[in-house]
Amino acid sequence: MIRDEIIEWVRIQPYWQQVGADAILSGIKINESLIDEVYLVLKQEHNLEGSLPTRKPLVFLSNSTKPKSVSKVTWNELSEVKGVNALSSSSSIPVGRQLTVIYGLNGSGKSGYARLLNNAFISRGDKNILPNIFNEENVTPSAKFVFENEKGNSETLVFPEDHKNELFSRVAVFDSKSATNDLTKDVELNFAPIEFNFFDEFNHLITEVKKRLNEDINEKNKENIYVRQFPNKTQIGELVKSINSNTEYVDLENASKTDHLKNELQIKMKRKSELVALNIMNQQKVLDKRKAELNGIKERIKVINAKFSSERIDRTKELIQRRSDLKKISIAEGITQLEGEHIYQIGSPEWKEFIESAKQYYGVIQEEIDHCIFCGQKIDGVTVIDKYWMYLKSSAESELSQADSDIKTLIQDFKNFDYKLITKESSFEEWLQEKIPNLHSQLISWQTQIETIKENVIQNLSYLQWEKEIDTFKMEETICNEALRSLEKEISELNTQKVKKEIDEIEKFENEYNDRHRLKDFLPEIKGFLEDLKWVDAANSITISTQKATRFQRILFSQYVTDKYIERFDEECKKLNADFSAEIKQKGSKGNTLSKLTIKDRRPIDILSEGEQRAITIANFLAETSLNNKNTCIVLDDPVSSLDVERKEVIGRRLVEEAQQKQVVIFTHDITFVKCLERWGIKKRVECSKVVIRNFNKVSGLRDNNEPWIGTSVSKRIKYLRDNLRTIKLKFVSIVNEEKMYLHKEYRNEAEHWCEKLRETWERMIEEIVFNEAIMRYSPAIQTNRLKKVVFNAEMFREIEEGMSLCSDWIHDRAENLGENCPKPEELKNYLDACERFKEKYKK
Repeated sequence: MIRDEIIEWVRIQPYWQQVGADAILSGIKINESLIDEVYLVLKQEHNLEGSLPTRKPLVFLSNSTKPKSVSKVTWNELSEVKGVNALSSSSSIPVGRQLTVIYGLNGSGKSGYARLLNNAFISRGDKNILPNIFNEENVTPSAKFVFENEKGNSETLVFPEDHKNELFSRVAVFDSKSATNDLTKDVELNFAPIEFNFFDEFNHLITEVKKRLNEDINEKNKENIYVRQFPNKTQIGELVKSINSNTEYVDLENASKTDHLKNELQIKMKRKSELVALNIMNQQKVLDKRKAELNGIKERIKVINAKFSSERIDRTKELIQRRSDLKKISIAEGITQLEGEHIYQIGSPEWKEFIESAKQYYGVIQEEIDHCIFCGQKIDGVTVIDKYWMYLKSSAESELSQADSDIKTLIQDFKNFDYKLITKESSFEEWLQEKIPNLHSQLISWQTQIETIKENVIQNLSYLQWEKEIDTFKMEETICNEALRSLEKEISELNTQKVKKEIDEIEKFENEYNDRHRLKDFLPEIKGFLEDLKWVDAANSITISTQKATRFQRILFSQYVTDKYIERFDEECKKLNADFSAEIKQKGSKGNTLSKLTIKDRRPIDILSEGEQRAITIANFLAETSLNNKNTCIVLDDPVSSLDVERKEVIGRRLVEEAQQKQVVIFTHDITFVKCLERWGIKKRVECSKVVIRNFNKVSGLRDNNEPWIGTSVSKRIKYLRDNLRTIKLKFVSIVNEEKMYLHKEYRNEAEHWCEKLRETWERMIEEIVFNEAIMRYSPAIQTNRLKKVVFNAEMFREIEEGMSLCSDWIHDRAENLGENCPKPEELKNYLDACERFKEKYKK
């Protein structure tokens, strides 16, 4: 029915999608060849390549194909586990055809196996695989899984290398974390009828075709590189720049024609030659340069006039005079202070320099001294030194020193000053001599006068006296104005703007003509570029989306899956006594269906007890897996952890019933639950395989072929004790000399342990044989009907007491009168025979 609706939906889809759907419905796997075929039909259908496609008969239209049935597969074994907690890589877990119970105490490796299975199979549980903390090697988690098909052929897969193999999707796992997720989050459903695989494959095909189309679009959607061939701003350049998918090639061909413009081009080029020959532009450049040079002379004249103004010359003359006056005062003050001292040439320049040098030398000594710094004689009471220093500190001497410094600075300033107005033998001087000789003569004359004044000023300053008088001098700053007006007139008469405009118009016509020629050369390439643009535009108009398929998938899913899922969930809740008005709310997300458990719009975890929560999550798990026709096995990790006896009984019964339909694997540490599963397995005639795993010497997951002692029946215990007795006997008979005496202690310890196990067997005998299993430690109720066959008398009491006493004598500390002798193997055998005789004698 689902397939029929899918076929009807495909009929109204575009033909290229029908071709792809036909292949999928016919069982063809999606490959490069199929993608190429469907993509070609798409391009033909949209005029992107060749003619319209020839519509071939499609198989799905006749409804002649049928979906493949799901083969029956069983999971047989898990082995060679590596890199998972401390699990032994040499151990293996066999999986039975119906019910498999894997029993182990905390730390035995159950969680490690469960996390591995959560990663390998379908699960929302705990996938956090931890490494072996006792092994420093960094080993990637891996394991081998053996599956068997309905023909009996086995297939070994390696996880994670073969994780994508379809067989890994046949098993679903449930644990505490998946239960919590179901109670608190939106979770994705992991089942759907096999017909829904069509949508996954169909959407994958659509996506691949869209990918091909986008790749071709990216390849053909190239940059317009031809714009760079037309750098000038011409109409042709703008036309090339604006090429798009709407551009008509004939318009480009017409734009490239030049025959009708040849005569006009010849006329314009001749006119351009005439204009260029006038060299007007260069003439204007030269005149503009002369104009700038004349303006430069005007500015230079202003600077020179300021430099040699009468005010500045007077200040220079005053500085020299002031320096002379200060010199006289300084000499006078020095002689006055040192009168009466026998000093040669006092006041002379040499004397002054000597004093200054002495002062400078004294300043670097940096210590108090009481002798002459030159001759070393004692200077106590000598005042001439103090007079020297007073002279040097006088204001007259200080001002004189500043005046000398100012004169030196002024000399350097005049020496560095550039007084030239015209550069000798320059092109400007030649032009000036030719065009304005009077101006040239005047400027040269002024330049000579300035040079003389400069030399005189420097000489006066150097001699420190005003020996040469300097006349007032000032140049006319307007002397260049007439020449500038003449240049302005000459420049305006050139009319360069008009000439330039005419040349620009001619060159514009020339560029347009040349671009037409260039366009003609590139037309073949541009034609291909334009065709690609039109292809890309047409391709971009194609809408390729998986939304329609996803939307239709949701409709079918709601119709054929969601409703059934809710119905199955309600059934499971009733079977598990968990009818708490729990509801499943669903919504779509990217083509998937999400479910969420609620009770009156509240989270179950906020309302229900732990047992009730676990019941509805198991109901949800069973409902989900029952609707997945590919599911052949379910795994549950501690499904009844911390639950009461009644709840364990209900869940145990339901899981055994499920084992009638598919493989059920249960990890548990609860011996009560193990016995529950055994009882219901017997009642429902379900084969129950038990696997015991243990932890020994920091290695977990070690398989023990012996059942857990605490849950073993009397018959199996007697068999175990008889087998174990053979081993103990071998140790006893090996003690033949002193060298073997070390075995005596081992024998004694093992014999005591054996007797303890036999005593526990007598205790279990009372439950199974005497009370006919009416009262059992791991049974949820007392079975009063079984008491009808119960008989107990003094003889039975005596046999039980005697049997248990024999065992007890060797378990507890012995009285001194009993001695140290340990029972021999024959005695132990007699103890065991008495126990077995009692069982056979009184079993109901």
